[in-house]
Amino acid sequence: MPAPSTAVDLTARIVRDIEWVVGSQPLLLPPGDERFPSAEWFTQQLAELEPQLQALKADPAACETLESSITPLRLGGYFEQLILWWLDNSENYEVLAHNLQVNSQGRTLGAFDLIVKNHLENTTEHWELACKFYLQDGDSSKIESWFGPARKDKLVEKYQHLLNHQIALSQHPDGFKKLAEQGWEVDRHRIIVKGRLFGDFARLPDEVNPDCLKGWLSTANQYQSRENDLPLQRQHWMSPIIAGDIAAPNADTAHRHGCLCLVQIEGEREISRGFVVPDDWTQQSKSN
Repeated sequence: MPAPSTAVDLTARIVRDIEWVVGSQPLLLPPGDERFPSAEWFTQQLAELEPQLQALKADPAACETLESSITPLRLGGYFEQLILWWLDNSENYEVLAHNLQVNSQGRTLGAFDLIVKNHLENTTEHWELACKFYLQDGDSSKIESWFGPARKDKLVEKYQHLLNHQIALSQHPDGFKKLAEQGWEVDRHRIIVKGRLFGDFARLPDEVNPDCLKGWLSTANQYQSRENDLPLQRQHWMSPIIAGDIAAPNADTAHRHGCLCLVQIEGEREISRGFVVPDDWTQQSKSN
């Protein structure tokens, strides 16, 4: 029997990130809320995009051009740009508007992340996007127990903001008016949230996809350093890492609010991922 393949995936990182953005498990999947697309829907989208991805993989110059055009953005902006690449290269969808602002009485009420034309169903859709990474502090089954490296970033607040403000914008009178000015009326809403949770996962909140991506969590005092652990800059938080992605590991610049994301490499491939937090991280104010 031949030995299992140990070949390293040398696909350009930008392509692997697109595959992750489109095909990875959603982070949030509240039961009965059809505004959050299922894992199966994302799998189907990735399969339909495969010809375009194969063409991009075969064109290193196109990969370099795409990467150089969007790498400097913050992680959320990078995520949005990869979503735009997906939709711009899809036969089924067309981006009608991106970051369309809605003003009311001289102030900005909000902005539509995306207004999308679904050519398969001849419908107009409002999409809201998020790419988030949360660490556990407390009962894993409670949505209030999950925080970003900056503790002011709270999963419960992001979830409520998505529902009560972002996706509701198209139903607000001023949002509805803004769309009507363009001749658009929203037929469907989609809330697309990708990311990863880091903790013990005894049980997850009802709003979270039980099959979401997961990683380990350790305090600095508990963490036992391993030679093949590499610090991840934030632009590497999405798709699985290969050793060649990180030319010069630098833990100092990889820290985010005192927290460090690490990936364990074996045979040039990522085998685990986690966060190391300061020993007093759970005692820090949850408003910081």
